[in-house]
Amino acid sequence: MYRIAFLAVVALSVGCGGGDAEGTLTYAMSGEGIPETRIIAKAASVDASLTCQTFEATTDANGAFKIEGLCGGTPYKLRTSNDQLWIPDLENVPDGGQAGIEIKAWVATDTNGVFKLVGGNLNPIKSTTDLKHETILDSEGVTVGYPARVPGKVELIGEGDHLVFLGTSTIADMTFEPLIRSGERKFDGRITMQPWSFIGVKFTDDTTYEKVTATVDDGKVVSKESGERAARYYPHDALPAGRYVVYNAKKKRGVVTIVDFGKATPKREKAPAAEPE
Repeated sequence: MYRIAFLAVVALSVGCGGGDAEGTLTYAMSGEGIPETRIIAKAASVDASLTCQTFEATTDANGAFKIEGLCGGTPYKLRTSNDQLWIPDLENVPDGGQAGIEIKAWVATDTNGVFKLVGGNLNPIKSTTDLKHETILDSEGVTVGYPARVPGKVELIGEGDHLVFLGTSTIADMTFEPLIRSGERKFDGRITMQPWSFIGVKFTDDTTYEKVTATVDDGKVVSKESGERAARYYPHDALPAGRYVVYNAKKKRGVVTIVDFGKATPKREKAPAAEPE
């Protein structure tokens, strides 16, 4: 009898004296409202009845929403219906509801990899190829990396776009290097290559060269992390305009992603594969 009375009190406490959750959903990078997206409120209390567990509303053309009739006695957790909208900084709606909620959504998924962000769309980058190496002539074993081929269409990170690293391993392992055009080069092992582009090395002749690194403006890069999820956003002007590879420099084998920052690099004829003299 006492247990029944206690449960009745709990059910009564989660259900009465509720309120509304009212605010806006915007892209964190641009501040633009996100239209036609469902905002879902789920009760944080395990004691909420079935009728009090979930509420939702759809944003208007400016990203505004209003979820009406939340039950009292529990805060609510908010999320969106779009799996690519990540809200790492959002706190629970308190018991009684809340007005003026500003939901800033980051476009990200829970996968690892390198992506291009255009507006609210996150797309995998397809301009990838195998990583190869040759030993520089008379260098006592110094190697230079280069892409096996340059795809006909290299992804451009233009004005308003972002290159995105998703996942802690991607952020920790991946690095930028400039891709530098060179004339015909001879390498150890009687290898001659027609004019091609090399990773982070500028040749004067076959034995004279200098290492060149990518200069990233860290002040323009945005990093977000929440739980096991992490993302890093590079705008089009985070690096000087030019062509770069994104890859794991610690590995001799693997894949490189080729991207242009700021402006497209003019197309050049494809070089034949490296061949012995």
